[in-house]
Amino acid sequence: MSQQDRIIELRDMALAVLKAQGQWQKVHNGARLLVFHGALFIAHRAFQKLPPVAAPARTKRKPMALPYGLDIFAGGKVLRLQWDNDDRIHIEAYRPGEWECELEKLVCAGAEFTGA
Repeated sequence: MSQQDRIIELRDMALAVLKAQGQWQKVHNGARLLVFHGALFIAHRAFQKLPPVAAPARTKRKPMALPYGLDIFAGGKVLRLQWDNDDRIHIEAYRPGEWECELEKLVCAGAEFTGA
């Protein structure tokens, strides 16, 4: 399995957890769906209006502004990505670790969640 395939699999697991127990929070340009569980914090962003894409400042990374985003924190940011309905995906950060097993356990076990 490629790294991108693994990240898509993790995204889909996180979205299942969010769908089951997440709570929506309005933000200035859309909304985000949040779940806290132990050390895991999962946030899904959905923009009604995409934020402007700033020109990169001395970086080789191309800035993206896609309509959906996912952030996962586990003692720090471990996953951040964006995607759209056309299967474009932009991975901004990925740090493999024990949090992946914790996310899998949440999905498989149907653990109790605490919404934010």
